[in-house]
Amino acid sequence: MDRVEETWNGSLLWVVLSVGIVIRGSTPGASSLVGIPFCSAGFWVVYAAIPCVQIAFSAYFGYVEIHRDDIDDTVALQRSSSKALLDYAEVDWNWANVFKYMIFAFTCGLLAGCLGIGGGLVLSPLLLELGFYPAVASGISGMAVLVTSTSALFAYGLAERVYWQFVILLMPLTFISTMVGKILIDRYAERNNKQSAIIWSVAIFLVICLIMLTSQGLVKLAQGSSFKFTSPCDE
Repeated sequence: MDRVEETWNGSLLWVVLSVGIVIRGSTPGASSLVGIPFCSAGFWVVYAAIPCVQIAFSAYFGYVEIHRDDIDDTVALQRSSSKALLDYAEVDWNWANVFKYMIFAFTCGLLAGCLGIGGGLVLSPLLLELGFYPAVASGISGMAVLVTSTSALFAYGLAERVYWQFVILLMPLTFISTMVGKILIDRYAERNNKQSAIIWSVAIFLVICLIMLTSQGLVKLAQGSSFKFTSPCDE
């Protein structure tokens, strides 16, 4: 599978995921665009089908990597000519590793959904711990965020839960600041041969999120907020 085919397959996964969410719907007490009532039998069938499709795509991608005949010469050349890459190794793709990474990805998504944070924030440090090159780990987590965030935007947009005036205000600023930060830290890491700068930036951001999430939880607890579980079908 060449890079163009990989891109098309990734795009197909994004389209299937987004269409599945639109068909399923996400507004309590209402029906989706195709008429599936929220929390009906059809809703739960589509809900269960979406992760099954994702698992099938992951298994297929793993199969392709296991049976890949040609190694990317560009990556091989970069690794052989850069001392910064000596501590990082390519993944030895086999079915055990494929299932292991699928479980890791599922766990990261589950934690991200429960905590209300981006999946890339959880996935990026995990990939670093598994030995991925920092820039590669950043790219993988960024792609994961793109797929999940855009599909979530479709779901919340159709449920009329998006304040578009804030989107118009925040999106350009977020995009520009992300690009500037990415360019600066990548250039610093390459110029000084210090990929640890990427690792430190991820670690600092994780600590900030930990402090903010903990503080918010303590404030809500002090205010007497209820933390009991409720039915997902409650309006």
